[in-house]
Amino acid sequence: MLYIQGPSENSAAKERTVGMQETKPANIQIIALRGQWTEESAQRAVRSWLKLTTSQKTAVDLVASQDDSMAIGARKAFEELTNEVDRERWLKLPFTGCDGLPKTGQAWVRSGLLAATVFVHTQRRTSH
Repeated sequence: MLYIQGPSENSAAKERTVGMQETKPANIQIIALRGQWTEESAQRAVRSWLKLTTSQKTAVDLVASQDDSMAIGARKAFEELTNEVDRERWLKLPFTGCDGLPKTGQAWVRSGLLAATVFVHTQRRTSH
């Protein structure tokens, strides 16, 4: 799994990484890249990773991101590949995100850009 994380100092990114590690099967290997909660940052991270020779030899079955926009950014990096065979191979993989907002994550799932998104319910805190 290619896993695009949020900023290392961010508590949500840390919690999402811990949750993923606690629930993934032991036989699943993770290649972690860092993003900054933006489409552009994930696109840059995946572009840089694709320049490594090891990326061409690595078997990836899923591109998972801690944020829906980063999942789209990762997808865009693969869409830029000039080798049609490589581009198609990468774009056939499931891309998943997190947040599940109606106008972004949920819409991208409906359109087929993302295979899934995790809806994150945020509780409003009220002070008494």
